[in-house]
Amino acid sequence: MKPSHTVTNFCKNIKGLRERCGLSVEDMAKLCNVSVSTLHKAESGELSPRSALVIVAGLHDALGVSPSQLISEDCLED
Repeated sequence: MKPSHTVTNFCKNIKGLRERCGLSVEDMAKLCNVSVSTLHKAESGELSPRSALVIVAGLHDALGVSPSQLISEDCLED
């Protein structure tokens, strides 16, 4: 089953935000309070809904990114 656009955008945006902020996978995982393995799964689209929620909350707290921004197609545009 092909992932939805929302899931695809979410995964792309997590990785894009990490790279834009100059964060390693390890640093971003710490910010989000998840394991490196969980963050890798998120970036590749293989994460559970619970893990996705933890990442969303962590990114909101650490970087001020809203959940709607994380699923937006233009999240990374300036």
